[in-house]
Amino acid sequence: MQHNAPSKISIKLMTNENASDEFVMKNLYATYIWVFDEFVVTYEEAYGRCLSCEPYKRQCVSIDNANRRLSRALENLHERTGLSIEGEDMRFEYSLAYEQA
Repeated sequence: MQHNAPSKISIKLMTNENASDEFVMKNLYATYIWVFDEFVVTYEEAYGRCLSCEPYKRQCVSIDNANRRLSRALENLHERTGLSIEGEDMRFEYSLAYEQA
């Protein structure tokens, strides 16, 4: 079976929130959308999380680290495919961090 290269790759940045008795957490992840001639493949990759029990500054460090991992992944993807990636300029924002009461 011959595999064709994708004609288009795009990403969407997403979050979801989980709660426990101890804390609330936001997961930071990207959904990758690979468009081929006859089908579309999507997958999600986690890049970090913000915990409500952590100080705001620590959450910002987590967001910075998530953005660094995302940037590296996008650079590698671009190098391997030669395609520009729709949405590649998006990054996780500090507004995702929980404000401390």
